[in-house]
Amino acid sequence: MKKNNAGKGLVPAAIPALTIGLDVGDRYSKICGINRRGEIVERSTINTTQDGMKTRFGKMKRARVVLEVGTRIAPTSV
Repeated sequence: MKKNNAGKGLVPAAIPALTIGLDVGDRYSKICGINRRGEIVERSTINTTQDGMKTRFGKMKRARVVLEVGTRIAPTSV
């Protein structure tokens, strides 16, 4: 383990500098970025398109990404 910059204690070396939570939706996806200390450093929404993802993540440094996806159940006609 190594000591973090804030001097708040020890941080395992395996924890990446940034973890991104990505809640994937049909049209828009929500992003929440968390640093090593567990502090939220970003909250945003992007278009769920190839261009939207490429614009946001294309030139980003390496990070852990956690995806939240689910099935959408269409209502049935009675």
